[in-house]
Amino acid sequence: MDPARIDGKDAELEAALGYVFRRGELLARALTHSSLAYEQVSAQAAAPPAQAKKQAKSPSRNHKKTRHQVEDNEQLEFLGDAVLGLVAAEALYRAHPEMTEGQLTRLRSALVSRKHMAQVAQRLDLGRYLHMGRGEERSGGRKKNALLANAAEAIIAAVYL
Repeated sequence: MDPARIDGKDAELEAALGYVFRRGELLARALTHSSLAYEQVSAQAAAPPAQAKKQAKSPSRNHKKTRHQVEDNEQLEFLGDAVLGLVAAEALYRAHPEMTEGQLTRLRSALVSRKHMAQVAQRLDLGRYLHMGRGEERSGGRKKNALLANAAEAIIAAVYL
């Protein structure tokens, strides 16, 4: 098993997606909500001095304690949104040469909307694979449409990469 994998559910999700990730760390990142990253950074900041000194020696992007030391899915979500828009636009362009630009735009908007992406995520039961902080978990994060849509876009980016 790839050491970057967070848990054993990955193969199950890959089967549902019909795609096996060569870079398991991308799937792990796509499934990691920022609430978990913030919690882990907070825990590091509260660590005893000896442990904090040991953690400080590990390389980080900006040499600051930020949530980016534990990578979440927000940047992948950004990329996934763009990839999804491009792929949907091309597919619609090829499938419907008779449509006007306005018709294609409206159809693409419906396909890439947060509502539609949340429905896709629900069909995949994506919520059960997400890694999130305790607070988000308690507030029902696994069923939040916005969070599910964002994770679906992040997975699209992970597949693209």
